[in-house]
Amino acid sequence: MRKVAVLGMVLMLCVMAAGCATVTKDFKSWTPEQKATFFLGIYNQEYDSYLAQTETSVTATKAAILRAKKQVLEEMETALKIYTGYVDTGAIPPAEIEKQIWRLIAKIEG
Repeated sequence: MRKVAVLGMVLMLCVMAAGCATVTKDFKSWTPEQKATFFLGIYNQEYDSYLAQTETSVTATKAAILRAKKQVLEEMETALKIYTGYVDTGAIPPAEIEKQIWRLIAKIEG
């Protein structure tokens, strides 16, 4: 059962990585609302993955990986709150916030 869960997570990460590569081609033409929805979708998937992994007993190595993932998720949550704050007010989010979110996505998937 554990092997199936691990294989499922690996498959999900591969699909997400391929999806990110495809999406970035047209990403510049997306509205801030579309970008926010995309970013939040990735965050939610990664957070759900994190929760699923913490529900099982883990080795010390795996625990260290999960702590690092949690830290990135917390950074990503903060950046997303700033980004969606701009979107909610109708303002264009700064490019630096968007770049920071992309860096965090790459970090969490890498």
